[in-house]
Amino acid sequence: MTIKWEWIPIFLPPLNEQKEIASLLNVLFTKIDSCEVLKRSRVLLIQYRQSTLKDAFEGKLTEKRRRKNSEKVKQVELLLNIIRKESNEKSIL
Repeated sequence: MTIKWEWIPIFLPPLNEQKEIASLLNVLFTKIDSCEVLKRSRVLLIQYRQSTLKDAFEGKLTEKRRRKNSEKVKQVELLLNIIRKESNEKSIL
């Protein structure tokens, strides 16, 4: 069955109403686009957070500072070993 479109009446709203509809659609599409941007930003923030935590646990965030202050780091490590030793001695008693 073939339909001849020129025989089907299409009713259009007045031009000012068409413009209002178009304007509303533009506003809604803009909101949808901003939601998509927010979703992508959220994903990127989660990835950034995971990456930063990984770097923190691997010591990459303080690597330069530790190299620059290597003597101080050694002193802290010595102090930590002394504390551990004293702690183990107290737990034995």
